Amino acid sequence: MQNRRWGLDLLRAIAILVVVEQHGRYISEKIGNKLQFIGLTDGVDLFFVLSGFLIGAILIKDYSENESLNIKRFWIRRWLRTLPIYLVALLLNIFFMLFIFKYDFDLTDMFLHFGFIQNMIPPYTDYRFFSEAWSLSIEEFFYLGLPLTIAVAIYFTKKQNESYIFLRALSFLVLFSFCFRAFLYHRLPAESFSLTEWNTRFRVIIPERLDSLAIGVFAALIRFKYSILWHSKSFRWISFIIGLLIVICLDRTWIFNNTIPLGFFAFVPYFLIYSIGVAFTLPLLDSFQPKENLFTKSVSQVSKLSYSMYLFHNSLLVIPMKNYSHTLTNEYLKVGLYLLYWVLVFLISYVGYTLIEKPVLKYRDKIYA
Repeated sequence: MQNRRWGLDLLRAIAILVVVEQHGRYISEKIGNKLQFIGLTDGVDLFFVLSGFLIGAILIKDYSENESLNIKRFWIRRWLRTLPIYLVALLLNIFFMLFIFKYDFDLTDMFLHFGFIQNMIPPYTDYRFFSEAWSLSIEEFFYLGLPLTIAVAIYFTKKQNESYIFLRALSFLVLFSFCFRAFLYHRLPAESFSLTEWNTRFRVIIPERLDSLAIGVFAALIRFKYSILWHSKSFRWISFIIGLLIVICLDRTWIFNNTIPLGFFAFVPYFLIYSIGVAFTLPLLDSFQPKENLFTKSVSQVSKLSYSMYLFHNSLLVIPMKNYSHTLTNEYLKVGLYLLYWVLVFLISYVGYTLIEKPVLKYRDKIYA
């Protein structure tokens, strides 16, 4: 607890629990109908901003201490954090989909996942192999592109000030994704302004979502440059309330039920403004460190397991359990299956974290401290 920022653990735990619940509710209609209110936020967008914030803090600290970036070391540490268990999950998915469940997936699409390029070009449907990996591709390309963008900004910037350099790099990434979405939006025929197009051509495509992570890095820059303001109690609470209001006003269910019309706002600035709202909550969460108790320990444990939970919960559990639940006529059996789903999610993610993530992280921190 003393080595972790509990407020950020809380945000990560909320994000993964929302994702796992939103996917799992389809196992039981009875449960799903009662949990419709958990559409308040998009857990993946929380992950994007939080990842950008944490990664940005690492790069800003590295540059401020050394006046340069050790990009190779950064990439090695990132890849040791993300790739080992991802590759295990990917291989398990290939094995189960081909030989156990015998689903008819495109083999080419399967192998695109080894390079994280399956959702580089729109459209990308939710019914493809290992479909939840779309967000991991966006994060991996951001990890790859951010240090390079900063390096280019350093090369063309005579004024070697951290803030100026990072602002130039982040502005480029934000404008790139924003303009990419605007360009594609104006090329869409009017009849394509649908939820399907919103999701498959905008929400999940790599070049169009880099700005969400860049906003997290921008928050890290504010924390570094304006530390006194960041830790001001009044600023933290005002910022949190503003962020919470933005997130609530841009509730994803408003997109689904057309309360927010599917026009320019929903397709282009929506993602950026939502990410800014999440970033506004970070000053308070970054400093929120309650006393240790069973609840705070549980939240931190869920946070630790979040990556494994994300990798293993959907394709390996939700899809087969959902298909099986359709053969059941007793709704209470479906509810039992849904509860079993949660037990298996935590069990498998704990095994994945303990046997793969934790040993690799220990090795990484020992060799590349």
